[in-house]
Amino acid sequence: MATEGLSNERGFDTRSVQTLVERHDEQSASLRARMQSDYDNLYALSQYDAGEDYASYTTNEPRAFADKIIGWIVSAVLTVEMPNTDKRQHDRERLQAKEKLCLGFLRAAEDRMLRLLLPTIRDQLAFYVAIRGMWAGRSLLMKTLEGKTEIDITPWDPLHTYWGTGRGGLEWACYRFKRTRAEIEAEYSESLPRRMLEQLTESPDGYDVYDFYDRTNNLVVVEGEYAKKPAPHGQNVVPVFIGLVGSTPPVQAYKAASKLESALMGESIYATNRKIYEKVNSVLSTVLELVGRSKKPPIEIRSRDGSKTLSEDPYKQGSTIPLAEGDEVQALDLLRMSPDTGAMLGFVSGELQRGSLPYSIYGEIQFQLSGYAINTLGNSIETVINPRLKAVERAYVRAVTLLSDQYDTGRYPSIQVSGRMSNRDWFDEEIDAEMVKGLGIPEIRLIANLPQDDLQKMNMARMAREGTVPLLPDRLIRGDILHYQDPDAIEQVVKEQIAEGASPLAALLTLYQSAT
Repeated sequence: MATEGLSNERGFDTRSVQTLVERHDEQSASLRARMQSDYDNLYALSQYDAGEDYASYTTNEPRAFADKIIGWIVSAVLTVEMPNTDKRQHDRERLQAKEKLCLGFLRAAEDRMLRLLLPTIRDQLAFYVAIRGMWAGRSLLMKTLEGKTEIDITPWDPLHTYWGTGRGGLEWACYRFKRTRAEIEAEYSESLPRRMLEQLTESPDGYDVYDFYDRTNNLVVVEGEYAKKPAPHGQNVVPVFIGLVGSTPPVQAYKAASKLESALMGESIYATNRKIYEKVNSVLSTVLELVGRSKKPPIEIRSRDGSKTLSEDPYKQGSTIPLAEGDEVQALDLLRMSPDTGAMLGFVSGELQRGSLPYSIYGEIQFQLSGYAINTLGNSIETVINPRLKAVERAYVRAVTLLSDQYDTGRYPSIQVSGRMSNRDWFDEEIDAEMVKGLGIPEIRLIANLPQDDLQKMNMARMAREGTVPLLPDRLIRGDILHYQDPDAIEQVVKEQIAEGASPLAALLTLYQSAT
């Protein structure tokens, strides 16, 4: 989806921005239609329609599945690490400062989301990678009117994100969203022409707002007018992060050189079960209809002229049915499900679990399972959760890298950052740009807390440490197996404990300091 850049000699044009967005919208129509369908029919649990006058049943399995995946992503342990093997202690301190800066960026951006009454960045990204199959957002440092530096990491809904690429990556990106007249006037009244504001009405559908970025400038367009004129955004690249979930590349249809099967890119968690859910709803609606009919089975009424009707509901307690000689009323046999229905439901249930999560995750164990069987079921979770965790990790890496590169320019005052390392140590420091300049890209990991993981990690760490000659060094065990944020700080505390126990005088000094 390459495109010509708009930052050229003729400058920006509001019409060309809208043209680029509409063109990209047409090229990716199948992808966006799939995103909307997944949200409406599966996550939002739109009512299944079994037909007029028939009972309809809508399974909650798609929503429960999505919420479980989103919950795991949100509760995953976040670690930020700058590779520092074989580095001198001074370099390690700089790298640890970069780790704290990245964690501080994320925490400050989360606080900003909460001030705006929005879900946190992690919550939003978890939703988008699960339901949309993509992630997108803006990452910028902004100067406030007071001269302070504000961290802006704002996730975008991929359904309304548009972009163009070139040889060097993103050439432009735009987020199109709806705003009411009152919201537009409150935010852009100083830049939008008064005549244009007067023409806007209180439309229930709102108006499209185009927030556009290229490698140099940012502009905002509303109804063909500049709501914000082109202005430098402070970076030398497009300050937007966009990516797809999974490993499916752009697939081109056979003998259709101009057609890209974009709907297969960045699949949501519903990819494997999307069509099965409709069959589940169909079968369960049939079951619900037959169960409902059992409360009032059909009645056969026989009379001489065939015109006999009942004045009262025969299923109502205490009802009286007057019958003439020769009249007869009797309930007909109920329709029954096919004998193969149970087998069919069992087969479909197995298909659903292979494409989503085993029901044992929800506590549904209908028969006795061995420990090995439960662990095997648990391991199948990784094929579902890992691609989404990796997607959020990549989004975090790209977001903090954009901020770090902008901070490295030295055009911003030193930032006071605070947060908590994964080992629960709190920090609150001012980190200068020169301290972290040129240190490279951090490694950000999200470690999902699955039921069996804690015990397994501890056992692995113990085995790696046992013996006269340990299999792995302590720092590697704490970092790569136990996933602690700052192995050096933990090692220092452990050495203090060893020193305290090695000398009675040291132990006495520690007790004295605690007492005083």
